Amino acid sequence: TGLSEGAKQFQNSLLLSSLINERSTRNSLIDRISSLKVDLMNYKGFEVITPAITSNAPIKPNKKLNILIAGVLGLFVGIFVAFFLEFWQKGKS
Repeated sequence: TGLSEGAKQFQNSLLLSSLINERSTRNSLIDRISSLKVDLMNYKGFEVITPAITSNAPIKPNKKLNILIAGVLGLFVGIFVAFFLEFWQKGKS
């Protein structure tokens, strides 16, 4: 393009500096990955500290609470639908 020789040299030096920085970052990341791979190879696994305790009384759903939540949620949805339909009808006219 229409760049002077000095501008081209400056641009080349910036690109070279950027390339050197990118290579340095790449090399440090490669070193970190290989270090993590070595750590992973030396990993012994999990150790059970205390065994799990099972309950004698099984847990069952709370039917009253589920019905109450469903009713309240249904009421909210119904009110929302009513307001939305009212908004929709007023928007058409």
